Amino acid sequence: MATERPRFVGPVVSNTRVGEAAVRAIATDTGQEPFVENRGAYLRIQVPVRARMTQASLAEELGEEMPLAAFEQVMPSFAGHIKVSDQEIVWYLEERP
Repeated sequence: MATERPRFVGPVVSNTRVGEAAVRAIATDTGQEPFVENRGAYLRIQVPVRARMTQASLAEELGEEMPLAAFEQVMPSFAGHIKVSDQEIVWYLEERP
């Protein structure tokens, strides 16, 4: 019998200071280190089933405020479903986070 592999969710972000801060913020807010594929120009940040990033954690990692609406500009793609508010972004597999 084949073992089912976990399905991953998360953003694809430009490989910049903001992208690197997002990796650390997602690790903090999700409670686990994400798997990161460095593809040169972009980073694919992957977490099994559900990933979360708060505006507060992103600001802490960047050392300055950044609205999550502005973060979307460095996120050309993502895996899974997404829910965005002023305070957090959640990537998830199920229909409801």
